[in-house]
Amino acid sequence: MSLSEPEGMSAPEVVPVNSSTTRVLWFPPHRPNGAVTGYSIYVNDRLHGSVDNSSGSYLLGNLLPFTVYNIQVEVCTVYACTRSNITKTTTVEDLPTDLPSPHAQVISPRAVRLDWAHPGKPSGIMLGYEVLRRTLRSCTDGSTGVAPSSDSAHGLRFKCFYLQCPVGHSVCGTSCFHPETQICCGGLLHRRKPHHHCCDKHYFSWNETSNPVCCNGKLVPSHPNHQCCGGYYVLIKTNEYCCPDHLQGRVSVGSGDSCCGGVPYSMTGGQLCCNGRLHDGYGLQCCGGQIVDDILVCCDDSVHTYKPGK
Repeated sequence: MSLSEPEGMSAPEVVPVNSSTTRVLWFPPHRPNGAVTGYSIYVNDRLHGSVDNSSGSYLLGNLLPFTVYNIQVEVCTVYACTRSNITKTTTVEDLPTDLPSPHAQVISPRAVRLDWAHPGKPSGIMLGYEVLRRTLRSCTDGSTGVAPSSDSAHGLRFKCFYLQCPVGHSVCGTSCFHPETQICCGGLLHRRKPHHHCCDKHYFSWNETSNPVCCNGKLVPSHPNHQCCGGYYVLIKTNEYCCPDHLQGRVSVGSGDSCCGGVPYSMTGGQLCCNGRLHDGYGLQCCGGQIVDDILVCCDDSVHTYKPGK
């Protein structure tokens, strides 16, 4: 009896999930020539992971944004292995990171020169930069505290204030305090006690050795890869996102980077969230809570046909 390697292993299908994750899909070989024992996924000719023979899907993570990868699936029987053809895929873009602070040089009383470097990780094609500014005004002389005043024409207003504290003190709300004897929890002062921890504005006792986590106004034991989401302390793995559903009083955890109607999804993965529901975003856009073709013009939540010159 001659033993040969599997035949007819087609190239895998690769579906982007987000900027660092894709899903690899494949079908069994046309002629396995034996009992399939498992599949291995290769990225740029390096083994990334393996699954058993019952799976036809693999979540490929820890990828770089806006990068081309060669994906292959290897099928193995007890006696031999063979790889599929290469599928080239490009991860989607992401927000730039590692952008250093700009350097400002005063040229005149009315002009400032700004210089900056490119982000260390562009994570996509750079289209341009936006320069934002905010005017900081100092407190007026003689202001000694907060003075809210109600104005029927303009609503609630707050005057500028300053607080002068002794050396070694900190500020909690509008009061000075000494950190060695007091602690500030959510703007409220408490007398510092051993085995106590802040949780929102409260100062609760905690007798366990590990540091707790404040979630929904309660202290809970800390666990790896857990976060407080919608009042629940839940497990959230890498590349997963938690979406609270306040109407149902529950949360949903899954792959993605945003929420749509209480369901996790990836904003860069080809899906479109419109009016709290997910849709296939290819060639479509959301306008006024409705799905329309992206060749139309959406203006003030109304759909218009594009007319040159208007």
